[in-house]
This record gives sequence, structure tokens and C-alpha cells, in this order.
Amino acid sequence: MSKKDQTVEALLQILEMLAVGESCPDAESNADPAVQRGCALAQKALDRLERQAEQDDVFLASIVENLPVMLFVKDAAELRFVRFNRAGEDLLGLSRADLIGKNDHDFFPAEEADFFIQKDRQVLESGQLLDIPEEPVHTAHHGVRWLHTRKIPILGPDGVAQYLLGISEDITEQKAAKEALGRAEAELRNREAWLSVLLQVFPGVVWSTDGDLRFTAVAGARTDELGLDPDAVVGERVEEHLPRPFAADAAPDDPDREVFEPSLADLHSIALKGQVITYEFHHADRSYEVRLQPLVPEQRMGVLAMALDVTERRRLELERMEARLQQAQKLESLGLLAGGIAHDFNNLLVGVLGNASLALSELPMESTARPHVARIESAAERAADLTRQMLAYSGRGRFVVEALDLSEVVEEMAKLLEVSIPKRVELEFAFEAGLPAIDADAAQLRQVVMNLITNAADAVSDSGSGRIRLETGKRFVSEADLALTAVEAGDLEPGWYVTLEVTDTGRGMDADTRRRMFDPFFTTRPEGHGLGLAAVLGIIRGHGGAIQVTSAPGRGSTIVAWFPASDSVTSQRIPTLDSFDVGPGGVVLVVDDEPAVRALARAALERAGYAVDVAEDGRVALERFREDPDAYGVVLLDLTMPRMDGEETFRALRKMRPGVRVLLSSGYSEQEATSRFAGRGLAGFLQKPYRVSELVAKVTELHEAEGPQDVE
Repeated sequence: MSKKDQTVEALLQILEMLAVGESCPDAESNADPAVQRGCALAQKALDRLERQAEQDDVFLASIVENLPVMLFVKDAAELRFVRFNRAGEDLLGLSRADLIGKNDHDFFPAEEADFFIQKDRQVLESGQLLDIPEEPVHTAHHGVRWLHTRKIPILGPDGVAQYLLGISEDITEQKAAKEALGRAEAELRNREAWLSVLLQVFPGVVWSTDGDLRFTAVAGARTDELGLDPDAVVGERVEEHLPRPFAADAAPDDPDREVFEPSLADLHSIALKGQVITYEFHHADRSYEVRLQPLVPEQRMGVLAMALDVTERRRLELERMEARLQQAQKLESLGLLAGGIAHDFNNLLVGVLGNASLALSELPMESTARPHVARIESAAERAADLTRQMLAYSGRGRFVVEALDLSEVVEEMAKLLEVSIPKRVELEFAFEAGLPAIDADAAQLRQVVMNLITNAADAVSDSGSGRIRLETGKRFVSEADLALTAVEAGDLEPGWYVTLEVTDTGRGMDADTRRRMFDPFFTTRPEGHGLGLAAVLGIIRGHGGAIQVTSAPGRGSTIVAWFPASDSVTSQRIPTLDSFDVGPGGVVLVVDDEPAVRALARAALERAGYAVDVAEDGRVALERFREDPDAYGVVLLDLTMPRMDGEETFRALRKMRPGVRVLLSSGYSEQEATSRFAGRGLAGFLQKPYRVSELVAKVTELHEAEGPQDVE
């Protein structure tokens, strides 16, 4: 046998031994030395390959175990899991011990398991990679998750698939983000389409500029009216195409500029720096209001402008202003008329009421004329009540002004109000505590409340039965609120107000009734005199407030009286006189232009034992007084007279004799009548009409005074 053949034979023996797992022959055996050496070398090489294979297996297993995606292997025959990594366990919430040897039907819903197996069969039959972009899987702890799965067959030596390898990536968050992005993009497209339509129908013009104040976009339904071609003007400066502004609210960049008449470039430049600007301009007999604001204030990228046609709004505002002016003039005229009538009527009532009082004092108790005279006196007193309401309407009826809590004033009247309305009318109260004070006259506030409740009760009674709610509160009125507040009478300024609100479920009022409800002598009731609400209006106007009315036929009415809140106590009291004549005696000088008043005062005072002199006006009174100033103890002085009025006469009397006691008398209220005499030494006030007893008592009080005294 040749050497080559011997070598081949030795190799075959070595391979046969290694194949059957026999050990290589040692040195003591009878084996061929060449075989011994060759077998030893082959064994070493085989051991080295096995160690390398073990290392490669560990390395590959480590990679598979630490992959951030789920990896699994199934056998091709029954599709049972034979391998699973840690990421798969974490995703499904199942241990590999639970998974190995099981198939999909052991863990997942039937429909889901059928889907997985159908895809597995498809891969095994085709022998190709299958990419499944999205598939849901129910997990033990994370609910339904979405996977991106790739499946591929693992073939055996014979080319037949023995296993199926699957790799699944959890794309739940990516899918949600993608869907959210899709929704956002769809919403953005919708908004862009909506904005495009909105800009086209916007009843004005919208434009934007860059930092150099050149148009970057123009849109709106009024572009043609302003001569703006949206395509042609882009890139051109705004002042080349828009009218000059007026009525701008912008402040100059340079505070030292004495005159600031901003141009369009000025206004856009100011807006570019972060200030919101509004201004107006005229074009072709139309008025436009423009609002400028920066696109991105910090970066000065440009300006966004919106111009709105306000022609009709300005026309309506002008009409409302003219209507309010006419209403104010009407109220002022009616107030002057009512005040004048009340004053003159009070002068007449002095004679009627006073002479009735004198007649009653002189008639014997058994006289058959006494009841008739008493009825005359009673009628005169009712007439005097009407004149007081007329004075209230004219705004001349306030007397003692002080800081008051409206809730306390109204709450004190609760029992009186309840017994003043029919029993079938339910009265509810809601008084807010801690209201700001208001400067007001308590008596007149009570008159307002009583008149409003009486008016509401009449409206409810016409409906058979119902409810009235009386409540107080406070509210801050801003400029924006004023634009939305429909005030029937009076003007409101921004600030805090205290409110008195009366709501009824009565018959309600139509527009014509609401328009006339505060007119003197207007009434919807046959027995009414039409002065109740007129007096309410006058009192509230006299307090600087306003009235808001909401009503409709069949829906009841709500009347809200607004009173300005006060931060401090106010006082209308007149300071006390420093010096005064002291001691009884002296003639009473009666100065009045009404003969009936002079005659009554003379008769009443002479009957009381006083010496009386009379004068028909201030000039005659001064002539009489100048003859002997010390002869007169008291001067009864009328306020309103021809030729020389009471105020001028009073000053002249005080010059001739500083300590003379002057008792002022007027048909106007004490507050209004005495306001011009503050600190000047007025001794007292007597409200017309007055009873004889009131006149005598007041004169006697002044005659018997022992020290300085002045009107409080």
C-alpha cells in the first residue's frame, strides 16, 4: 500500500472513531502511530469548534433575549411556541414557561388566534417573508396593543419548513400618534377651509403686513369697496392703498411730541412693537373701524389688521344719543314745569290750608260748618302730598342726605310692605348684606320702595294673584356693561352701583307704556293720579342714579333702580351761626309776593298776639326794615319773589342788622331752598304749605330762643 493510501486509510479510521464517539487510541495501544497522532489533532480541532459553537449560541441567545421587540419561534407542524424572548413576555404579560408548547388558541380570543394561525400557514406554504403592518393583540396587563409583525419560515436541510420565526414590534403609541396627527391635519385642513370662507364673507377687510409694513395678505367681503386687489397689493406699503386715519387711540412713541396726528405708517409701527391700536377712517361715505395688533410681539414679524364697516352702528349710536338727549331735555323740561307748578301750588295751598285752620280754630265745636271746613283742610293736605311728589319728580325733593345701607332701609319696611299689598299677592325678600353705602335721603328711599311695590301689586292684582320679589344687591358696571345695559331713564358711569330690584308676575307692559310710564300724570288705572312712578324717577335722578325697566305683555315686569355707591359719609347740613340776636319781642315782618299768604300770616300771628308788618317783595321789605331795623324780631321771608328774591333780600337785611332772625319759607324742599344760605345765619325754615299752628310755633320758637341757632 502506498504512503498516500496509508494516509487516507488513517484519516478514515479517525473520522469513523470520532463519528461513533470513540476516544482516540493512547500510546499503549497497538494502533497505528499515524492514526494516534491524527486522531489527537482532530479531537483538539473538534473540541475547539464545539467551544466556539457554544459561545456563538450564548451570544445569539443574548441578542435574542435582549431585543426590544417580541421574538418567537413556532414549530411548523402544530404551530406551538418553542422559543420566546423577554420582550415578548413583557408585552403579553405571560411567562415563557406558560407559552412554550402552547399555541395561539390557548391564550388569545378565537377570532384573533385564527388570524394569527392563518398568517402562519400563509408563510409556511409560500416559504416567503410576510410583513403585517398592523395587527391587534389582547394582552394580560396592557389591554389591546397594536403590533407590526414580520414572519418568515425556517427551512430544514431538505428545504422543507421546520419552524416559523416571528418578530413583532409594539406600535400602539406610534399608531395613536399617527392617528392623532391625521386628525390634527384634517382639523387643520378644515380650519383652513373654514377660515378661507370666513375671510371671504367677513363684512370688512382683513390684512397682514410684514415688518416693513408691506401687505402680505388681504381678504374680506369689502376689498372691492376699498379698492384693494388682494393679489395686486401684496408686497406694497399700506399707506399707498388705505385712507388716512382719524380718531386713533394710539400714544406717540415720542412723549415730547405736542401734536400727534398719526399716519397709517405711525399706527402700524406702534402696533408692530406690541400695542393694540384701534382707529377709524372714512371711504366713500362709509365709516370703518380698524383694529391693529402684532402678529408676534416679541419678534416684530408683522401686523394683523381687521377693518369693519361701522357706518350703521355709528348711525344708530347717533340716533340713540339724539333720543337720549331729547329724553333728557324732556325730563328736564317736565321737571322744571313740575317744580314750578308745585311751588306755585304750594303758595296757593298756604292760603287754603291756613285759612281752613283759622276757621276751625274760631268756629265753635257745635257749628255745622266745622265738618265742611275740616274736609277743606283734609283736601288741602292731600293736595300738598301731590305737590311733594311733583317736587320729587323735579329732583327737588331730597332733604337729609346721609350714607345709608340700602338693605337696612328696605328691610325696616318689610312689615309695612307686607300689610300694604293684597293678601293674594305673595311678597319675597332678598337683601344682600354688606352693601356699599349710598348717599341718600332715607325718607325718599322709602317712598321709592313703596311706590314700586304698590305699582307691582296693582299689576299682579289685575292678574288675580301672583308674586313680587324685592331684592337689593351691588354690581360693578364697566364700559362694556354700559353698552349692553338698556337704561330707561338716567345715565350711568362706570363704577360700583347698589341696586334695588322689584320683579312681579303681573300683566307686564308694552313698549308704548314703558316709554310713557314715568311721565307725570300718565296712568293706566282709572283711580291713579300718575305721579307715583314720576316721583320715583325724580328721586332717583336727584340721587344721581338711573332706572332700568324690563317688561313685556303677559311676562311681568322688572324695575331696577341703580344708585351710585359711596365711599364716605356725606352731609348736607348747614353750619351753625356764630352770633345771633337774643331775646323776645319785636314786630314780625312778613315778606311774600302772594297776597293770600301775607293775609293768612298776618291774621294767624296777630291772633297769636304778635305785631305784624307785611311787604309784597324784597324792595318794600328793605324800605320798611331800614326805617327801624331793631323793631323787627323775626322776618318771615319768601324765597321766590319778583324784583328782588329772598336770597338777595336776606343778604341786604344781614348787612343792615347782622343778627336779624330770618325764617325762610318756600314751596321747594328745605334742602334746595336752604342750600344757598349755608353758614350765613339763617334762623330756620318753614315748608309751604303750612298749618297756622306750624307758623305760630316756629315764630314763637325763634322769639323765645336764648342763644345762637341755625338750620340743621
